[in-house]
Amino acid sequence: MIRSISMLAAVSLAALAAPAFAQPHQRHAMTEEAQVKTYTAQQFFESTSYRVGSPSGFNFSPDGEFVLVTSDATGVFNAYKMPVAGGEPVPLTQSSTNATFGASFFPDDPRVLFTADEGGNELNHLFVMDMAGTVTDLTPGEELKAAFAGWNADGKTFYVTTNERDSAAFDLYAYDAATYERSRVFTNEGGFSISDVSPDGRWVALSKALSSANSDLYVADLSAAGAEPKLITPHEGNVSYGAYTFTRDNAALIYATNEHGEFSQAWRYDLASGKKSPVVEADWDVAFLQYSPTGR
Repeated sequence: MIRSISMLAAVSLAALAAPAFAQPHQRHAMTEEAQVKTYTAQQFFESTSYRVGSPSGFNFSPDGEFVLVTSDATGVFNAYKMPVAGGEPVPLTQSSTNATFGASFFPDDPRVLFTADEGGNELNHLFVMDMAGTVTDLTPGEELKAAFAGWNADGKTFYVTTNERDSAAFDLYAYDAATYERSRVFTNEGGFSISDVSPDGRWVALSKALSSANSDLYVADLSAAGAEPKLITPHEGNVSYGAYTFTRDNAALIYATNEHGEFSQAWRYDLASGKKSPVVEADWDVAFLQYSPTGR
């Protein structure tokens, strides 16, 4: 019934738009152009989706020949490497039961990081596949959820979030890319969401939702033992804030806020001075693709 009403409206609008002096065959052509193409539910469910790996990771292989993608071509999400030159994707994982998502290539060799749950329980673990195809769970344990959180600029360390210490909080861990030894670099005891880690690994950006329309941003200096997160968005009323990314020179955090108008803008917070300045202001929301390390 809804489709019929939409079609009638489209035809009526086409008739109104057609000049009164148009010939019958012209009016018929205009009406045909206004037709909305529809698809069956079966066609919809038979479609195949593709997505690249994490925005925080390396999606191109070190040799530049492949792109890391995830696809449900088999009916279950699995990780693939797509040839840049064209051709069929090469499967990296072939699970028939566990949703598996590519996260990142290693910067200097063909190893791959990916996440997978177990039978649809949405308790993702982070895995590494080595050059021989051997898979290792980097976050073993029961009833925990883990996610990839990015690389240090030196390529020797990558970051992972897990809620193994407290099911209600995601802590941040640094992993040695060679040995997979790890250390907890931020203990999340303040109800924060981990948003981003600076390229040098010194800073972590944290967000805290106060309501659906009100939030705060914090930064924590990981080089200072026991340092408390610092609130960088003191405000009154309902204002929304979100972290985009740290700058590559580790000097500032680029963040989103609707503090200054109707639309969300991109602003810069200087980590040394605390000075804030606009980066992008527009008559629309400034969007930025940001990966959630907690998988939420």
